[in-house]
Amino acid sequence: MQVNTKPPEPRFSLALQVLIGLLLGLATGLFLGEIAAPLTFVGTAFIRLLQIAVIPYIMVALTTGLGRLSLSEVRQLALSGGGLLLLLWSFGIALVLIVPLAYPDWPARSLFQRSSIVPPAPVDFILLFIPSNPFHALANAIVPAVVVFSILIGLALTGIEKKDVIIEPLSILGEILTKITGYVSKLAPIGVFSLVGGPRAP
Repeated sequence: MQVNTKPPEPRFSLALQVLIGLLLGLATGLFLGEIAAPLTFVGTAFIRLLQIAVIPYIMVALTTGLGRLSLSEVRQLALSGGGLLLLLWSFGIALVLIVPLAYPDWPARSLFQRSSIVPPAPVDFILLFIPSNPFHALANAIVPAVVVFSILIGLALTGIEKKDVIIEPLSILGEILTKITGYVSKLAPIGVFSLVGGPRAP
């Protein structure tokens, strides 16, 4: 007699649970108002849990993905995808610079607003893409700098003979981070309910 070890499927799909959480959150926010303030902390905790594995997974995935390639495969990848990548980067940078010009520079309404006397800091694209301290980029979630750092490590691994000593543990770490993301995603209905139902500061 064959025993069915497959876990039972949930009564409601995750998408339906998230939708129910969204509707319940809207109702809670409308009817309870400030009484639902503690939900804000739950929603913030859910967002932080989602962010735990994102940056490390980007670094691990890029490092192991490029590190497994040979030098010839890296050259072929650079020729085929390098031009497209540069085009996308150029388009993104141009978009960041052009979009603010489409909106008027409204004067501040308050005379005591700090932004009316302190000009905004310009974007440092060198620091954004080339970190002098990669650990600072990881700690502050500077994604472009983390991506560039991970690509450099992956490319350096392609020319090392005993690279499997590094790649295999990183691959296991990638699987662990994927599982963490899967566990946290199951809390999405509660997170959405808390984010929608909790009051926002004016």
